Amino acid sequence: MAKDPTQNSVGGSRLSLNESVAEELATHGAEEAPQAFYDLLVPYMRQAMKLTQTEPSSRPVRDRHFSDRHPVDGPANELDDVLLRAAAAAVRKLAVSDQQVSHKVLEVLAADPHDAAQWLLYEGLRMDGERWAEWTSSLLLEGSQRLTSGYVENPFWTTRMLLQATTPYMKEEPLRSLEHQILQLRPARESR
Repeated sequence: MAKDPTQNSVGGSRLSLNESVAEELATHGAEEAPQAFYDLLVPYMRQAMKLTQTEPSSRPVRDRHFSDRHPVDGPANELDDVLLRAAAAAVRKLAVSDQQVSHKVLEVLAADPHDAAQWLLYEGLRMDGERWAEWTSSLLLEGSQRLTSGYVENPFWTTRMLLQATTPYMKEEPLRSLEHQILQLRPARESR
């Protein structure tokens, strides 16, 4: 039986950051060896997403570790924040690397139903809008669940950034379909 990576020895359910060394290791690991960081830690993070998911029938699936993101570059308070920031840095670097390697990495994230995986995917795709424009339009046109990606303060912010990076390179027909889909979007907080 696999050990739940979200449980600590005291029985808590948060990944805790006990030393700033963990943040430094993750940050430098992701920057200097993004493929190794991705290969070693992103599967662990995806397992934590699955084990702590909430409302698995809604898409994208939120989890208790990586879904409550804030757009802050200051010091992280928890290990989950450190890992997510470092994973984003690794994915951004990989997304502009060799096309075969980058596509493989991004495909894994695209197939994952979790909110944080979608956020990481969009962080990568927006690094090279021209290269990823066609795939981005296809992904976003899969449904309104693909339009939700951002932060606690704005759940669409990352999608906005992705659209800014890719729409100048999209073909006219998918762009029109995407515009229509966005105009039809009714966020949960507005439909009450």
